Amino acid sequence: MKPLQLTPRQRDVAALVVAELTRREIADRLGVRQETVGHHLKAIGAKLPGSGSVMRRIRKHAHELLDVSRETAPNGGNPVHNRSLQDEL
Repeated sequence: MKPLQLTPRQRDVAALVVAELTRREIADRLGVRQETVGHHLKAIGAKLPGSGSVMRRIRKHAHELLDVSRETAPNGGNPVHNRSLQDEL
C-alpha cells in the first residue's frame, strides 16, 4: 500500500511514536511543546482508519505512514523511519 501523505514534521512525530517514545519525549526530542505534538497526532489520526488511541493506530499502520526500513529500533523491534530521524534512534 502507498504511504499516506504526511508533512515532514508529521512523519517525524509518527517515527518517534513507532519507536515508542511518549508525547513528552517526542516534544523534548523535537524541541516543541507537548500540545504541538498533540496537534500533529490529531492531524495524523484524521488520516488513519479506525478509532481509539492515535498512538496505537500509528504503530499499527506504520508501513502506510512511513518509509520504513528492514532495520529495527533497539527498543524491541519496531521499524524506524529511515530518513532524518533514523540516525538519532
